[in-house]
Amino acid sequence: MRGKAKSFDGSAVLSLAAKAAGNILIVGEKLRHELKTSGTSLIQDRRHRLRNYQRCFVGKAVVDWIVQHEGIKDRAKAVELMNILQKYNIIHHVCDDHLFKDEMLFYRFRVDDNTFKDNRESRSIVHGTAIFHRVTSETSSSPLLKPHTEFGHKYADSFYGAELVSWLLRVNTCTSREEATRLGKDLLEADIIRHVTMDHHFKDERLLYNLNPVMTDLKLTDLTTLDQEASEEASGSGEAAMMASLTIPRDLQRKHSNSTSSDTSLEKASMTGSKQDIGSPDQNHNRLHLGGPSKDLDSPDTPTAPICTRSWGSFTPSELRHPESPFVKRQIKIVGDSVGFGLVIRGDGPTYVQTVDPEGPAAAAGLKVKEYLAVVNGIDVLEMNHNAVAKLILANPFELSLVMMILKDSVMGT
Repeated sequence: MRGKAKSFDGSAVLSLAAKAAGNILIVGEKLRHELKTSGTSLIQDRRHRLRNYQRCFVGKAVVDWIVQHEGIKDRAKAVELMNILQKYNIIHHVCDDHLFKDEMLFYRFRVDDNTFKDNRESRSIVHGTAIFHRVTSETSSSPLLKPHTEFGHKYADSFYGAELVSWLLRVNTCTSREEATRLGKDLLEADIIRHVTMDHHFKDERLLYNLNPVMTDLKLTDLTTLDQEASEEASGSGEAAMMASLTIPRDLQRKHSNSTSSDTSLEKASMTGSKQDIGSPDQNHNRLHLGGPSKDLDSPDTPTAPICTRSWGSFTPSELRHPESPFVKRQIKIVGDSVGFGLVIRGDGPTYVQTVDPEGPAAAAGLKVKEYLAVVNGIDVLEMNHNAVAKLILANPFELSLVMMILKDSVMGT
């Protein structure tokens, strides 16, 4: 008789909010695969006004595809769903200048330009989704997914742990059985695969596993519900507050989605390449990276490159603190409203302001994008990444006291 003392359900290690956010990533990865294999070259390298944009897609073209293939006839609804993917940092505008729009603007999946937030869980989901597409489309005479009978029960599309390990080696995903076993464990903990009776963790043995049904069932139209679940399940917790602070503010999202002319100059610049250092993907780095920008310099005391040529977010704490630094301090106090403070921060240390809701408290207090956070509520934060700084900010959701680092001439090349 099989013991039931311990259940190895990968979903049990995830909070409900994290599970919903993970499912949103699965939907995004499934969409990325579909766009790449659609046969219509939706994701491709593009050239515009002498600038190269690698592995990107056009907002309008993707809305066309969604309307044709996803059963969504309302173009505004398609834009809303793509904005959810942008909210969770799965896609972004190639220069981080726009929310997703049904227009001739270039966007990219963050997985495709290495600006994706790379942690164990998200990496497992990306790997798991790729494996899902590969095994479900196999046409070989010996596919991984086969029907099996275990303890009198029939399991369609299942596989033994040892078979998955051998398959991962055969398709060159892993180079050793130990590496493949570790990947299998990660996939189970991310709830991509499951032991058929939840009795075992993943092992390189004759134990039967199958894919989580959500891998097949999740669709683009589920994004609205998943977004609501991610927000509601974490309501009142630090997780919910972090989610709100590190994604695009809802008010700003609605404002930009409904806007048709307020940022025409930005739109024109992004398509013509008329802005300096617009952040084209053929450069070694983008202007902004999820979870922190790439560094132009290792750790100099003073900036050695002209300010106007520096990638924003590339300044180090030592550069900002140096007596000859071109930055000066400015104090600012923000009183939060029912939504929050109305800002989005990024950076691995130092942290800087990426987005300010023009109708929010931060904008009313005079906060501007591209300003560095030096002190938050009396605590020096120049060495902290944006996650740690966000926790300090959210410790008091009603009032925020900041010391910002800004350029002396309040001018920064973009």
